[in-house]
Amino acid sequence: MTPHPTKPILYTVNYELETDGFDVYDITDPITPRKVGQHGPKGACHHIKVDPNRELLCASFQGGQFVGIVIYDASNQRKPVEVGRFDYKKHKSYSTAQVGEEAFGAAHRSYFDPRRDLLVVGDERLAGVPGGKHVFDIGWKEGSLKNPKPIGFTVSPNARRMKDDYANRFDWTGHHFDIVPWGEATLLVSADWHEGAVLYDITDPTNPHSIDRYPTADSMEEVTPNDKVSLLGEPPMAWKAAYNAKRDLIVVSDSFTGFYTFELMSET
Repeated sequence: MTPHPTKPILYTVNYELETDGFDVYDITDPITPRKVGQHGPKGACHHIKVDPNRELLCASFQGGQFVGIVIYDASNQRKPVEVGRFDYKKHKSYSTAQVGEEAFGAAHRSYFDPRRDLLVVGDERLAGVPGGKHVFDIGWKEGSLKNPKPIGFTVSPNARRMKDDYANRFDWTGHHFDIVPWGEATLLVSADWHEGAVLYDITDPTNPHSIDRYPTADSMEEVTPNDKVSLLGEPPMAWKAAYNAKRDLIVVSDSFTGFYTFELMSET
């Protein structure tokens, strides 16, 4: 579920292969939410991001009849209108790529750059070649909202091909991330599963690259994971990263070892 940041509207994904991407609810009266629409191509919509300043919405699709991203004009929050899309199925698949080679599949999460007309999309892969992060030009130079143009791609710093056994699934693919405007730089902090917390520099969107990493495996010898978590292998297994602009802090959660708080500091 994604609440609109400023309006009493709730967007809910339909993570099924044969349903339209997402529903829209009016929650003016939170006791009786009212469905006011259903939007998107048929497919497993995984994530919705709203940019209230630009009045845009981006929906990320992982599977089904459509895989990729769809961008909407959300000036009418109850009835978003599609303005552009990028269809992953028309581009190189990870199944035919080498590790580190730009490919497309399983669009997991998307974030608008708050200061530039760019969109960052992370792909999540279960096994095989790990999913990376794409930077799309949506008006920065030659791209547009109607025709998003991929201009940059990166994978986690130690990325390698993933085995299909359960303990090795997801290990080197990307997961939840956030964009960090920091001075003249634009950074991206990501929970990259077995990599731990990874910091990327996307100041030059055509050359996104990792610049720092923290393996979230603190006190792992003291951890006794439950049966479900233990199936994931061994820590680090960083799950989510988020940036709090008001406090200028980064928080990261790890499925094994818990919760971390980071402060960004300039190199001296």
